Amino acid sequence: REALAEAETRMVRALVRIINQRDPFAAEQSAQASRLAEELAEEMGLPPEEVRAANQAALLIDLGKIAIPRDLLTKKSALTAEELQFMRRAIRQGVELVDNAGLPSVVYKTLRQLADRLGAEKRPVDLAEDELLMATKVAAIAHHFVALASKRVYREGFSLEDALRMVREDSDLKHDDAVVSALSHLYYSRGGRERWHLG
Repeated sequence: REALAEAETRMVRALVRIINQRDPFAAEQSAQASRLAEELAEEMGLPPEEVRAANQAALLIDLGKIAIPRDLLTKKSALTAEELQFMRRAIRQGVELVDNAGLPSVVYKTLRQLADRLGAEKRPVDLAEDELLMATKVAAIAHHFVALASKRVYREGFSLEDALRMVREDSDLKHDDAVVSALSHLYYSRGGRERWHLG
C-alpha cells in the first residue's frame, strides 16, 4: 500500500511539472494551493483520505493548461470573456487526462467536482451544495485564495488581507461559510498571517 501511495505521489508530481513548464509564471501556485488545502482540511478535522484528496485536487486542477496555447497562458492583459470561457472548458477537460490513472476514488471525485465548480461558465454550478465533498470546498477556497494573492502576468498579487476579504465577499463561487471561517481562523489565529508567503 505504501509503495502504491508513493507511486501515486510521483505520478502527481510528474504531471504538475508538465503543467509548470507550460505556465512557468504560475509554477508555484498549484503547490501553494495544495499546501494550503491540506492545512485547511486538517484544521477542519477532515479524515486523512479527504485531507489527501483536497491536497491532490488543488495540485492537479490546472491539468487542462496542457491544452491551452502558451501565448494565452502568458498573456500580459486580462482575459476576454471568450478566453475565460476557453480556460474554464480546459479546466473541466483536464480531469479526463487522469480518468483511468488509478487515483483513489475520493481524490478523483474531488478533482472532478473542483473542475466542474471552477470551470463552470455560469455560476453557481448545478451540483447541489450538499452534494459537494468537503474536500472539494476546501480545495476550491485554497485555489481561489492563492490565485488572488499571487502575481499574474497582467497584475500584481493582492495582499493576503485583501485576498481574504475578496474570498469572503465573493458572490460568484459562493464558498462554504464553515471553510471561509476556518481559513480566517488559520490566518488570524494560527499564524497564517506570519507564515504564508504567496505570490
